[in-house]
Amino acid sequence: SLSGFGSAFSVTTAIKSFFPIFFGGWWFMFPYIVLLSIAPFLNRLIEHLTQRQYLIMLLLIFLIEVVWPSTTSSSAIDKQAGYSLYNFLFLYLVGAHFRKHTYTINKWHIFVGLLIIVLGATAVHFALIHFEFNPHNITNRFMNYNFISVSLAAILFFILFTQIKIKPNKYLAFLRPHVLAVYLIHTHSSVEHFLYNELFNVPNYNTGMTLIPHLAFFTISTFILCVLVDVVLQLIFKQPIRFISMQTDAYLMKKLNNITSILTQK
Repeated sequence: SLSGFGSAFSVTTAIKSFFPIFFGGWWFMFPYIVLLSIAPFLNRLIEHLTQRQYLIMLLLIFLIEVVWPSTTSSSAIDKQAGYSLYNFLFLYLVGAHFRKHTYTINKWHIFVGLLIIVLGATAVHFALIHFEFNPHNITNRFMNYNFISVSLAAILFFILFTQIKIKPNKYLAFLRPHVLAVYLIHTHSSVEHFLYNELFNVPNYNTGMTLIPHLAFFTISTFILCVLVDVVLQLIFKQPIRFISMQTDAYLMKKLNNITSILTQK
C-alpha cells in the first residue's frame, strides 16, 4: 500500500479514480448532479405552493427525514445517515423556502440558537456516554447529516445567510473557485484517512473536552491545506487542460460542420 494513504494501489482503483462519481468516490457529487437536473421541476412546484402548503410539506419531510431516524433505530427512507439525495432534496427545499419567504429574525438570536444547539448536543452526547445510556444506539447518530441538531443548525444557517449581506472582496474572489476543490480533495478516501486519522488524529479527541477546539483547528487547517493543493494543481494542469479542451472543441466542431454540410447537400 501507499505509505500513509490507505488501501493498496491496483489497476481497479486507478480506473475507479478516473470515474469517481460512478463508483461512489464522492458521495456528495452524485446527488448534487441529480439535484441540479431536477431543480427546474422542483422550482415549478415551489412557485405554485402557498406559504402554508410549503410549511406543511417541509414539516412532513422533516418528521420523516430527520426526526424519525434521529429517535429510532431505523429509517423509513434515508438509510445513509443523511449522506443521500433525500437529505439534499430536503435542504434544497428548506433553502428555497427562505429565499421565497422572508423571516426577520435578529442575527444575535440566530447565533444564540446555534450556540445552544452545539453546546446542548455536545452535553447530551457526553452525558449519554458517561452514564452508558444509549437507547437505539443514539450516540452513534449524533454526527449524522440528518440528525435533529445538525438539521436544525442547517436551518438556522439558511435563515442567517438570507440576512447577511457580504460585500465582494479580493479574499472571497480568491477562495470562491477553490471551494468545491476543497471538498473533492479532502473527502477522497485516501486523503481523508491520512488527514483524519494520521495527520490530525481526530478519533483521539472524540470524547474529550478538547473535541470542539480540535475540530475547529482540524476544519480550518484542512481548508487551508486543500486550497494550497488546488492552487498548485491549477498551476500544473490549467494550461494542459485548456489546450486539450480547445483541441477537443475544435475537433468536435469540425465533425459537426461536416455532418451539417452533408445533411444540407441532401
